[in-house]
Amino acid sequence: MAAGGGVSYPTPHTVGLHTYSGGGDDGYGNPVPVFTPAKASPGVLYKVVGWVDLFLPSAMERNENMKRVISYLQLFAPDTFPATAYDLIDLNGDPTNQWEVLGEANDYTHGPWWTPGCKVWNLRQVTG
Repeated sequence: MAAGGGVSYPTPHTVGLHTYSGGGDDGYGNPVPVFTPAKASPGVLYKVVGWVDLFLPSAMERNENMKRVISYLQLFAPDTFPATAYDLIDLNGDPTNQWEVLGEANDYTHGPWWTPGCKVWNLRQVTG
């Protein structure tokens, strides 16, 4: 057991983290996203418990000449994993397999029975 009654899980998988910050204005009042490290570079590596398909069917959008596929995952990582909304995650540390963090982590550490020792991040990938 970890401190505070939490459970200690193995962290056999690696992800890269790109931290989001709103950059300058694109001329239309929209922030230009800035990531550290840059999107094309490998992210800062962290060990995580793993990830799973969110059990939602991938969505496909068609509009004129555009086709997109939207997929969802859940990432399980220690409470100390610093990802927040809009950050990018490289699965297996591979910057060609990037997923966007949707919102803040699901935090189950305040339940009445125990502290699980990890949180759940919802991720989305849009291709096409």
